[in-house]
Amino acid sequence: MSTVTVMMAFHGAHAYIRRAVEAMLAQTWPDWRLVIVNDADPVPPWPLIADLDDPRIVRIDLPENRGRYFADAVAFEVMAPTYWALQDPDDWPEPDRFARMMPLAEEYGAAFAPTCLHRHNEPAHPPGPDRTGLHLDPQPNRIRHMVGYGSGVISADRIRHAGGFHADVRVGYDTYLMNAVRLLGPWIAIDGPALQHKYLRPGSLRTSPATGDRSEYRASVRRRLDRLWGLAWQCHAMGLPIAPVIEEDVSPETRQAIHDLARQAVLA
Repeated sequence: MSTVTVMMAFHGAHAYIRRAVEAMLAQTWPDWRLVIVNDADPVPPWPLIADLDDPRIVRIDLPENRGRYFADAVAFEVMAPTYWALQDPDDWPEPDRFARMMPLAEEYGAAFAPTCLHRHNEPAHPPGPDRTGLHLDPQPNRIRHMVGYGSGVISADRIRHAGGFHADVRVGYDTYLMNAVRLLGPWIAIDGPALQHKYLRPGSLRTSPATGDRSEYRASVRRRLDRLWGLAWQCHAMGLPIAPVIEEDVSPETRQAIHDLARQAVLA
């Protein structure tokens, strides 16, 4: 079995993190590492899960809140993963999520599955699994929404070849990354019921007026990423690597901060 590193960026999800960690501990696939990164929440989550003591759980504290992709980049450099997956602290996986996905990820390089979206204060019976975009392919003119990052398992090499994480933006990059992952090599979509449950809570980036679906910030990030995607598509069409498109768009200051924090975390 190959180790899958599961990333959990924490900020403001105190009421939910225990459920998320317990769901990871219930996985039938035993070969995983859960990296919980406290993204500078002034009330750290550690007392809430202090009794969930498992050597597969790694804890990292960041001194400044810079968003999930910055936290992803730090954890990615610290852990040097073989396979990578996301687990938000307010979401929870089915017990067989990784048992079903890891063999396919090893075969294809990336595997994706439906996600069931639970909205705050919704009726007791949630909607069916979301398969939107599971079978879509990338297109050259703009990034398109694809189910995947929140419920997928991806080869870390595929993420590196995509350019890693754009740590200068706070929203929308997972859409770019999924398009790049699918552009760069084979992948498979798993049919059937949802393997991951996503909870849309108040105060999340998606519901906040400043960063939500209709915010100007999200629209500006989308325009930026669409422009970068056009460059990546051109590079790929010419047989050139696409990683530099993202690597060169992230500021040198941000790249240095990621490296310094990752080094500190390893030393700790």
